[in-house]
Amino acid sequence: ASSPNGLWAAGPSELIALSTDDGQHWTNKHSLSGGGSLLNIAFPNAKFGFATGSGGTLLTTEDGGDTWQSHPKSPDAILQSSFSDARHGIIRTRTSLLITKDGGDTWAPAILGKASEILKEFPFTHQIIAVDADHMLVVLRAHSEVYYEERILATTDGGATWNRTHLDIEHTDIHAAVG
Repeated sequence: ASSPNGLWAAGPSELIALSTDDGQHWTNKHSLSGGGSLLNIAFPNAKFGFATGSGGTLLTTEDGGDTWQSHPKSPDAILQSSFSDARHGIIRTRTSLLITKDGGDTWAPAILGKASEILKEFPFTHQIIAVDADHMLVVLRAHSEVYYEERILATTDGGATWNRTHLDIEHTDIHAAVG
């Protein structure tokens, strides 16, 4: 991942490292012997960043990566994650789509009620995006391969309701529109 502070890398034992010279040298900013493997790291802005991974690991920083705070573990490995700010995020585990409104201290199912039926037909999550506290987007697929049909669900009320969204943009695909 990149941020105004430099390039970031994450890996086993909760390793988080920073390079300020385009990857020539790396400084260890966080690690934990026996900790989980971090699969994702991102910085929505210069100060706030997050890293997620195996064992339900969630780490956040609010000082540009100088210090990292551990949060309660989710029930399963976090395969995908997106936070809009230090409080609002969405994660994909092996079994669930979950949202948080308190920085990852508690999690709730992201898609409930009638909208959750689409998860049975489209169980593979291609991408999740937390734009801000109210707006999130989930791109679902029928199968893991790229050529299968997709569905896009969006919320404009912080996850209270989800609606199917249609993005019909000529000469492009959904990945260009949301990625």
